[in-house]
Amino acid sequence: MLDLDLSGPTLDVALGINSQVKMDKKTVTYYPVQAEGLSVMGLGLLIDRDRLLIWSGEQRFNAVRELYTRTKWDEKTDFLVIDMPPSSAEELKILLAEIKPDVCVLVTTPSKLAYADYIRVKTVLTFFKIKFLTAVNMSYDKDMQPMFDGFYPDEDYLQIPFDPNSAVKFSLDVRNVVNRILELSKT
Repeated sequence: MLDLDLSGPTLDVALGINSQVKMDKKTVTYYPVQAEGLSVMGLGLLIDRDRLLIWSGEQRFNAVRELYTRTKWDEKTDFLVIDMPPSSAEELKILLAEIKPDVCVLVTTPSKLAYADYIRVKTVLTFFKIKFLTAVNMSYDKDMQPMFDGFYPDEDYLQIPFDPNSAVKFSLDVRNVVNRILELSKT
């Protein structure tokens, strides 16, 4: 998993990781941290947790490129899950230009504001002909009453009861999403 939320990286917090990434200073190679059976990399593993990064577009672009190209993923890695902030145009532009994903997962919550962000990103992915799966984070509304305040995703979507208080449960939720991604990538 690669955390590309550059302003507020928190994947390390969600997975309960308290160590930092190891780095080979000669080759500037990062070695991801192992957590709950996942290899994890992100800025949150390189900087102090209380630090806020206020970067320009070029600095963000270079950071994403470095995190992606200089991380030595395990040879058993079959796919890369990238966590991004909601509706971040800069990170999305970098993702599409540098990483060129085969499949994306749009995670949203059942609210009007989140749904508005979801629609914007969905439109971009559709334009670039990138397959995507919609996952609805149900930790906010376990009964789905009402889902998206009357709006519903128009494609098949996956309901996920993400539990931010359990790193083990979070890891299983991620694996559930990954299994659906693999199914989608075969179509």
